[in-house]
Amino acid sequence: MRFALTVLASERSWELPKAEVDKIVAEHVKLVSDLKAAGKLINVYRLRPGREAKTIRVRNGRRVIEDGPFTGTEEAVGAFYLIQSDSHDEAMAWADNLAIFDWESIEVRRLWTD
Repeated sequence: MRFALTVLASERSWELPKAEVDKIVAEHVKLVSDLKAAGKLINVYRLRPGREAKTIRVRNGRRVIEDGPFTGTEEAVGAFYLIQSDSHDEAMAWADNLAIFDWESIEVRRLWTD
């Protein structure tokens, strides 16, 4: 089975001090290494800040392009991991390893391809 582990984080995380950013990057590098060693990593993508995003919405039958991510909260997608997993529980365990900071959450979804 394949899963997407989506990292949702505060947009303010882009403003953290360099030491904090380095800590975050180190934790993600470790997880990527662990996933590779276990043969579970398909790929991982880090997204640029939400302020650089554009969102297309349909309003009254017309497409409207808006600045910013598709969100009504302070959280935005910061990264996503595509992993191979033998079960939903295993995917949740990997996601649990990814949930390391107070201001982020991890969404786990199975891909339709399975």
